[in-house]
Amino acid sequence: MNHRYLGNLWRVGRVAAALVFVAGAARGGAIEPRHVPADTAWFVHFDLETLRDGEMGAFLLEQMARPPIASRIDAAAALFRVDVREGLASVTAFAPADRPEAAALLLSGNFDIEHLTTVVRGAPEHAAAAHHGDLVHSWQHERPDGEAQTLFGAFDGPTRLVLASDESAIQQALDILRGRAPSLAGQADRLPRRAEDPALLTVAVTNPGAALPADARSTLIRDARGGSLVITEAVGRVTAHMRLTAPDAERAQQLVEVVRGMAALVQLEADAPPMLVEIARNLRVQAEGAELRLRVAAPAHRLVAQLREWMDAAGGELPTLP
Repeated sequence: MNHRYLGNLWRVGRVAAALVFVAGAARGGAIEPRHVPADTAWFVHFDLETLRDGEMGAFLLEQMARPPIASRIDAAAALFRVDVREGLASVTAFAPADRPEAAALLLSGNFDIEHLTTVVRGAPEHAAAAHHGDLVHSWQHERPDGEAQTLFGAFDGPTRLVLASDESAIQQALDILRGRAPSLAGQADRLPRRAEDPALLTVAVTNPGAALPADARSTLIRDARGGSLVITEAVGRVTAHMRLTAPDAERAQQLVEVVRGMAALVQLEADAPPMLVEIARNLRVQAEGAELRLRVAAPAHRLVAQLREWMDAAGGELPTLP
């Protein structure tokens, strides 16, 4: 049995992050605040069932049916008895404020606990330890680059799998799910405002400046107090809603001018893809007090066509992460 596939469940959340530009129980849905720690640095929630119902999801499923991706997914499905194309309902990822790199993943779907436990027990360097009544498994996973990585996993019943690459991260996730640690439940002001249409993707960052790599931070967002992104698809249109809370109204207005300037430059760029020019033209941005609000929409079929063009230029491969 090839235990390299044990890393596929961990990578599914990271691959989803690479697909941000397109986008708790056995049904998908909005983010569950009670599943996210109160001191979170950031969280991401993908509603995979809503995604699959739209044109963007149909495009992704089409790509997953192509070799060599299809053969990899089929092999993983045979091993795990869960097909990521159909068996996952949602993916939630988050990290604590003091260690934004220590992410945990919550995968919701229908899992065969007995079978997966058998698989993981046969993985290299397997160990198991109790954490307040939960059994946490650990094992070594070989990354595509050949480096060994220790992963941790635990079950929250047959419909949720918890994964992390850090022991304290999975312990914190379990403490949140069991109510032993404070969550975002009852803190609606820290959650992205709900869009009118079901969200494919929900992202929130409590400290955008700290969440970005040092070389990517700008003086305008370094002191930002929070941000969110919600992407929806309805009636053939994909819409992105973004909010960023600046330290004050003056800084928010500066951000508005920066965004408008960047959109204008895209429209003036002779070699810019037509789809990108259309997005820049349709972008709406304004400041309300210290909060920047941005909204942009585009036809789903146009976005799919642009993605096909980009993929053809890249040799037809979906993005991958180690």
